[in-house]
Amino acid sequence: MCSDSERPNMTGENAPGLRRRILTAQQNSPALGPLAQLPGHWVGKGRGWNMIALPVDAAHSGGVSGKFRILFNQFDESLSFTHELNDVPNRGAPNDQKIVGLQYIQNVTQVAAIDSMGSQISPLKAGEGIHREPGFFLNLTNEVTISANTPPMNGLPLNVARVGSIPHGDTITTLGVSIDVTNAPISLAPATIGDFSALPIGAGPRDLSNPYLAPYKQFHDTPFKGDVPSSGFPGFDPTDPLSLLTFPAAETFSKMTVLLMDTTVQGGIENLPFIVKNANATEMRFVLWVEELPGHTPDQPKLQLQYAQRVILEFFDSPEFPGRKIQWPHITINTLQLVP
Repeated sequence: MCSDSERPNMTGENAPGLRRRILTAQQNSPALGPLAQLPGHWVGKGRGWNMIALPVDAAHSGGVSGKFRILFNQFDESLSFTHELNDVPNRGAPNDQKIVGLQYIQNVTQVAAIDSMGSQISPLKAGEGIHREPGFFLNLTNEVTISANTPPMNGLPLNVARVGSIPHGDTITTLGVSIDVTNAPISLAPATIGDFSALPIGAGPRDLSNPYLAPYKQFHDTPFKGDVPSSGFPGFDPTDPLSLLTFPAAETFSKMTVLLMDTTVQGGIENLPFIVKNANATEMRFVLWVEELPGHTPDQPKLQLQYAQRVILEFFDSPEFPGRKIQWPHITINTLQLVP
């Protein structure tokens, strides 16, 4: 384990005598590698959107089996990257692996919510906490492995990871790659970031002609707008859940670092028995874009952080694939700014 020594205002460089230290995280620390622009405090006000499908119990389903509901949240978020754990050794033979960890804490609070079952189930009120997550982003500095045949990570070294603890009783470990891009908008194409469709897999046709997916059609026809006052705001549509990342228009960024991680490459999710029984979280894909906005100096760029996260929940037997469960994508997106 790392020392508990605290050295504020250190850069995190691997200078002699400063190995295996816990440092106050600083922007552009060389030891952080592709994570170097993350340190600091990021805030998103009303630009976070969450969609989750959940099984409905007998008390709310009228005795109808296989009924589900969709919950939408608009949220505020603070995401702070606070400490750098420098040169953490994983012991092995013939070589040790060296990791640099970046500690984070995520806090999410409700702005507005809507449920496909309306007043039958009361969502949280505005200002109430939705989520709090501590964890680490990891820069795997050596002894990295090559990714599996998972587009678009084919052949790239797995050089980043995220480990987190979620208060529902889940722990996650995702591994992935970092990609640097210049003079381009963020890409939401499946070939670039993988599948982010919100429609369930294994519940029959994966389109709105399937009557079982009526709650999705309900919010496709009338997207959730939360408390956004703009008449031109399109709202959060479950058939196009990432579109608000490029609203009102896709920008071209002078430089962008993309972190793409997935539990199916290597890693995984561990859950409490109650979660496994009722709505088991089995997979997670996470894409993060750190974007330098044009018109600022290289020494003092204006930074924006965007992310998209897709967790697969499994509940109800699949009518399409015998012996398997229906897979329900749980989608979360947000746009945050780095604040002084």
